Amino acid sequence: MSANPLQACFDVLLSPAKAFSSVKDKKGWAWLPFFLVIASTSAVFVHYFSVVDINWFQEQSLEQAAAMTGMTYDELKAASSEADATSAMLQTTISVVISLIAVNLLVAIYYLLATKIMAKNDYGFKNWFAFSWWASLPLVVSSLASILVLLFAVDSNISMNDLQPTSLNSLIFSLDQSHAWYNFLEAINLFSLWMIAIASVGLKTWLNIDIKKASIIAAIPSIAIYGLWAIYILFVA
Repeated sequence: MSANPLQACFDVLLSPAKAFSSVKDKKGWAWLPFFLVIASTSAVFVHYFSVVDINWFQEQSLEQAAAMTGMTYDELKAASSEADATSAMLQTTISVVISLIAVNLLVAIYYLLATKIMAKNDYGFKNWFAFSWWASLPLVVSSLASILVLLFAVDSNISMNDLQPTSLNSLIFSLDQSHAWYNFLEAINLFSLWMIAIASVGLKTWLNIDIKKASIIAAIPSIAIYGLWAIYILFVA
């Protein structure tokens, strides 16, 4: 059993069954993974915008936006404001933090509804919201990997996708940014798979169900999101 919140964080990553057995009755402990995930993710973008060439970053962003929206680069350039690292850092960090909280709220609602149908239990929304932050702890390790990328970068022309060295695109496919499947393959990485694995063990532990059923419950949101995304790329993009 995990003796304290910090030990529970390490146990979630290394021995998740042990950790989830401990934290299911420790509602107040979930503030630590919440803080660690938010703080580590924010630190990545604060550091990123302190080292990236902001003019290069804006050029890359405009080129990518032109490819996605159908507007010309010149039109976007005329409509954009002067590059400012502080503003970009604040906007990006705030957006990412809001997104993390929103995603975990949705995940908690999903677990609340799905587990009522697939595995009868008495856990409420607060329990599942806490669960979602425990299962998100691989993002802390992912953030450390991103910071290492920044520390060892050879120049200041660093794209945000470079911050995900374990994406399928980085590890296997090496597609160019102009390729239709580029963003899809950049979005899937080893840490997202690790999160699904941890959630599977957590669900098995909390609900006393077999690992196959737990894995299905944990994987359904990702399968739905990436499945719809793949269909969009195949038939619309």
